[in-house]
Amino acid sequence: MLIIGWGHRKTDNLGPLDKRSCPNCHNVDYWELHRVRDYGTLFFIPVLPYSTEYFEVCPVCKAARKVEPENVAALKKFAEMNLERIRGGSP
Repeated sequence: MLIIGWGHRKTDNLGPLDKRSCPNCHNVDYWELHRVRDYGTLFFIPVLPYSTEYFEVCPVCKAARKVEPENVAALKKFAEMNLERIRGGSP
């Protein structure tokens, strides 16, 4: 018997973006870039991603705004640069 499924979702925080006010909770904080992937599963183990989306997320209330595909590369680079600064890798 082979058990195949879909709909397993994994969210990864890729790093901080810029500081802004949230239109939902009105807190000012560094928003985060999140990658959300949906996977097909085999015997309940996620094996094949079939959908990937990116969101800018408020760290306080988790309000999110979808990132357009043409902006993803620039935002990923910006988030990586901010992570390096936080970790003390570069000035």
